[in-house]
Amino acid sequence: DMQHAVDADGMVEISRWRHAIVNFPHPLLKQGLVIIDTPGLNAIGTEPELTLNLIPNAHAVLFILAADAGVTRSDIDIWRNHIGNSGSGRLVVLNKIDSMWDELSTPADIERQIAVQVDSVAQTLSLSPQQVFPVSAQKGLVGKINRDSALLERSRLPVLEAALSNQLIPSRQEI
Repeated sequence: DMQHAVDADGMVEISRWRHAIVNFPHPLLKQGLVIIDTPGLNAIGTEPELTLNLIPNAHAVLFILAADAGVTRSDIDIWRNHIGNSGSGRLVVLNKIDSMWDELSTPADIERQIAVQVDSVAQTLSLSPQQVFPVSAQKGLVGKINRDSALLERSRLPVLEAALSNQLIPSRQEI
């Protein structure tokens, strides 16, 4: 993949932004959770050390996949080579489940479709389905901003937040 990052003059583009610190008031952060958002797979080719050097020391890794795409070959490679066997606290977030909210389908059909996707991701990555969290981050944010509890619940973001709070914060404190 490096050949695609090198231009015609043999130069590699390196981002000016090496890192940023963002403070956001959230109960999980007040409990001591520290989040480091690293470059995704699209950026990993030019500066893999930003992501790959942090993984072995992380108490938890949230591996974010798109629900409509599932697990790609590059996702599997990153998971197997760098994340999956590097300790406990490895969770998968299956984002954009709102793309499955087909208005012509029944809620039960949508639930089955999401469950099938969760099971498929879990099997592909050799995980328990309880380690895969289907969410709609965008709808969760809209639900929080608009104080729309029904939309927030449907986004399943509170389930992920509860898992982070109940599983990861206590294990961090033990360490």
